[in-house]
Amino acid sequence: MRIQEIEVYDWESLDALKDRAEIIEEIGDLDQFPSMSVFCRIGEDYFELVYSDTEGNYIRHYPDEKFFFRAIDRRRDEFGILDRREGSDFEDFFE
Repeated sequence: MRIQEIEVYDWESLDALKDRAEIIEEIGDLDQFPSMSVFCRIGEDYFELVYSDTEGNYIRHYPDEKFFFRAIDRRRDEFGILDRREGSDFEDFFE
C-alpha cells in the first residue's frame, strides 16, 4: 500500500478539509516551527494536512489506521514532542 500525497498551494484548501474532519492530533505550531501537521479522519479515510511557511503544503492520505498512527509517531519525533496518549510515560516524566 502506498501513501498518496498531493501538493496544495493555499492554506484555505487545507482549512476547508480540516473543518470537515475529525481532528486526531495537531503537531507543531506555525508560530514556533516552520510547519504544522494536522492528523485527521474523514469517514473511513486518514489524512495528514501539512501547513508550511517555508515549503509546499500537502495533503497525505494514509491507506489504513496502522500507517496513520506510525506517521503521527514519526512526526512527534521530528518535532521532539512527548507522547501524551493514554498508557504512555508522559505523566511519569513530571513525577
